[in-house]
This record gives sequence, C-alpha cells and structure tokens, in this order.
Amino acid sequence: MTSANDLIAAERQRQISKHGYTCAHDDAHVDGEIMHAGIAYYHHHIGRLSYDPAGIPLGWPFPAADWKPRDPQSNLARAGALLEAEEQRLLRLGQKTSHIGHKLKLVTAALNALLQDEAAKRDKGHDTLAEIPS
Repeated sequence: MTSANDLIAAERQRQISKHGYTCAHDDAHVDGEIMHAGIAYYHHHIGRLSYDPAGIPLGWPFPAADWKPRDPQSNLARAGALLEAEEQRLLRLGQKTSHIGHKLKLVTAALNALLQDEAAKRDKGHDTLAEIPS
C-alpha cells in the first residue's frame, strides 16, 4: 500500500517539475503563504473552511485561480506537500519548524487513515474467513 509520505513526496515533486515551485520560488514567499495554503487544503478536507461567494477560501494567500481542490486524497497530499515546502523553507533560514511539523503530522495521519479506509473498502468481500460458513 502506498503511504501518505509517498503521496506527499510525489505531490511535492509534481509541484516542482510541473509548476516550477522550486526552493528559490518558495523562498520568495516570506509571510507564511505556503503554510496557509497547505492549511486551507487540510481544512477543506475536514470541513472547517469558510469560502467567499466565488468558492475561494477566505484568507487564501494566492490568486483565486490557484485554488484547485480535487478528491480527498489529492487535497491531503497537496496540503502535506505545501507544508513540507514551508518547513524546508524555514529550515533553510535556520528558523523553528515545530508548528509546521505538528500540522504536517495531522495531515499525514489524515491521509494514512484515508488510505487505510480505501484499502479496507477494496478488500471487503475478499476476506476468505468471511466466506467460511459458521
């Protein structure tokens, strides 16, 4: 089974290779925008987000066109990748990252739980013990 960490790493690589969101790009965002974007995707997943009339999260730090929610797995992977990018940016500056690490753990746990639920749904009906008459 693919892990949350694998999906987050793949999403981060996609952000770099497809969109050019390199370390240099990230270093230009100095006001926590990357962290806030990651939090927005996580809060979207757990239903704790308010939106403007156009469907953009209130406080979204980037242009409206950059808000691209998808399915739960993609949203959590995106949240994790953004938080990972912010953590790495702060580490390059020698700043503390514990607040980011905590948020990243929440996202990773939510993504792992989602992956386990999806695996259980796929496996349902394939349990050989369930087929044995009692």
